[in-house]
Amino acid sequence: MNDIYRALARITISKRINEGSTSFTVQLKNPLDPDEYDTGETFEYTIIDNTLPEGHAVISGLIEDVDIDQKDNNKIWGLSGRDKGLELTTTKYSVDSTEENHTEHTVEEWLDLILEDTTITIGRGQAALSKVIKLTTDGQATNKFTGNWSTKEEAINQLFAQYIRFAGAKQFKWYVDFGGFFRWFELQTDRGVILQFFENDDRVLDFKAKKTARGILNDFTGYYGPEEDQTSIHLQNSASITKYGLRPADPITRTDFTADEMTYYLQSELDRKSKEIYTGTLELAGMVLIEPGIRLQFPDHGKYSGVVWTVVDQTFTIEPGRITTTLGVSTDDSAISLTNDYDAVYAIAKKEVEDNKAVVAVVTNVPTSGDRCDVWMAGPEGSGVVVNIRNPGGNWRT
Repeated sequence: MNDIYRALARITISKRINEGSTSFTVQLKNPLDPDEYDTGETFEYTIIDNTLPEGHAVISGLIEDVDIDQKDNNKIWGLSGRDKGLELTTTKYSVDSTEENHTEHTVEEWLDLILEDTTITIGRGQAALSKVIKLTTDGQATNKFTGNWSTKEEAINQLFAQYIRFAGAKQFKWYVDFGGFFRWFELQTDRGVILQFFENDDRVLDFKAKKTARGILNDFTGYYGPEEDQTSIHLQNSASITKYGLRPADPITRTDFTADEMTYYLQSELDRKSKEIYTGTLELAGMVLIEPGIRLQFPDHGKYSGVVWTVVDQTFTIEPGRITTTLGVSTDDSAISLTNDYDAVYAIAKKEVEDNKAVVAVVTNVPTSGDRCDVWMAGPEGSGVVVNIRNPGGNWRT
């Protein structure tokens, strides 16, 4: 399979926070024979770059898509897939609620359990996790960790969400690095050294930034306590309202929150979302390994010298004789990362299927005149709904 080095036009590798897998896309300038690669096989590529600590890095992942040109004897023109973090996005996970003989674990112990049967191991985090706070399988306890999740990725997100309630911590973000280690960091905290990039830095190829107020929310209402006896808390940012007008968020309901927990949560959301944010991309020469969550600053930049940015995603582009690193950065620590090619195609395909999905219907009324009839929409998507449609033709009856 060494032909891949000869045929390569471009490899794009994308890593985003709070997602288990790293996606890769391979574009070829010369096609490969049909038997060179297939879905379900492992793709491995060695990147040579003197800026790397060991002078090289090995990228490995599972092939999920193969682009084939049938008019060209089924030659392969492209590949795409995801790395070992894929195991977190395809495997279900559950923790049963127990009234007796319940167990409790620290967050790191729970992570070990979730990562069982994967090739991912716990690495180091930018914030230490408490070894005192424990979450239990007791379904009646406030510090419970029980449920059924469609992926291990969802279970991990819920684990951190439950942990911060009792740790007095901010929101957590996590990722799996290229070595297969699970890593994490805490938002809105001092995470150590801020990397600085000056205008004379030869590594900087381009920096584009944007300031936006489109997503501002400055009015929050939360409901907490049991459903039959809920109490509300309402918080606003008056300065933001004066500048941008009233922009209310959707009400938040948490039956398991206390008044203090709801107030803390609403205040954190208000502080973060009631102001403008900056987003940008920083393009660097070479394969520059900067961890997601690391903070950046441009001290001598004419406009953004006082802005502190957080790395929210990273993309490596490998072409013959050229490697570049593109960092997605934002002043909002919890900003959603940029959509990669795999997610974009998947989202479009999923929507297309949903929009054109067949629905079973039962005719309930056929008027004696006119060209319309009533039908009852069967199935889980439309059960109980009666709609009036144009008669498709033929002899219809109830």
